[in-house]
Amino acid sequence: MRSHIKTFIAVALLLPLSCGNDDASSGSTDPLNGYWNLLNVSGGFAGVDVDYDHGSVSWQFDTGTSMLRVENVSIPNGPQSTFLPIPSGEYAYSVLEADGNKFLTIDGMPLYDNGEYGRIDITEAGDLIIDQGQSSTSNAADVYVLSFKR
Repeated sequence: MRSHIKTFIAVALLLPLSCGNDDASSGSTDPLNGYWNLLNVSGGFAGVDVDYDHGSVSWQFDTGTSMLRVENVSIPNGPQSTFLPIPSGEYAYSVLEADGNKFLTIDGMPLYDNGEYGRIDITEAGDLIIDQGQSSTSNAADVYVLSFKR
């Protein structure tokens, strides 16, 4: 009986060590992973500067499945609806790294001939910035900068 208890205790203590941390392989340690709330769309030739209420437009990046879920709720007619970057829905996405920058591709939403949507950056303050004016191969004018916060 004592040997069974000792075996059980030894297995219980060693099990967490042997499992390791699967967060990196599932993508959950990727700073892009998770929910982001659109707070502002700015730029373009007209100098657009449109604010959104926290939670009215959310993007959820699942780095484990490479899927993006966009949900637009309570958006009134007017600038907030006019400058919504992407309709509600689910989209496959990928991130390309080139020259020290990261570029987002969203299936069905290309802004560039190479399929990219723009350069992404997660700031030291923890904000997500998507600059539609830059791709890995060229730049564009009359596009927007999207600012997100968790």
